[in-house]
Amino acid sequence: MSDSFLMVIAAAAFFATSALCAFLSKRKRSRIAASLTWPSVKGTILSNALKTIQNGRWGKGAETYSVNLLYRYAVGGTTYDNKRISWGTKSADLKPDIPETFVREYPAGKTIDVFYDPAKPAMAMIDPAGSRFGLMHVNMARVMAWTFAFCGILALIFSALS
Repeated sequence: MSDSFLMVIAAAAFFATSALCAFLSKRKRSRIAASLTWPSVKGTILSNALKTIQNGRWGKGAETYSVNLLYRYAVGGTTYDNKRISWGTKSADLKPDIPETFVREYPAGKTIDVFYDPAKPAMAMIDPAGSRFGLMHVNMARVMAWTFAFCGILALIFSALS
């Protein structure tokens, strides 16, 4: 196979990956937009604690910090327990500051607003906008889509030059 043909194959792979990342980003953004219109009910924090996660082989390496949250709410006479704070990644952070603050602000027994999907009340969260821990994962998918598209363009340019 010629180098030019291999570059075209590489370009196609980059464009396919770019399209997948763009699709996932768009889907996540659509879910976020929909959840901002969900109704809310009052719920109660059952437990909330800081969780330290050891990364690396056999527990060696960097630590990340997360929130281990459980809350209860009721919709239409059915009671649900949930852990979701917002869309995407679980409240993990490299520093304990943000998760520690969240744990202090949301102690067990506190009454909270729980936003739920009216079509599937078991799908709920307490921060649909993602303001507590951010929505970096959504933006990361968009950046990856553009990066793979750029790599695909470069591969096509190199195939034309070879």
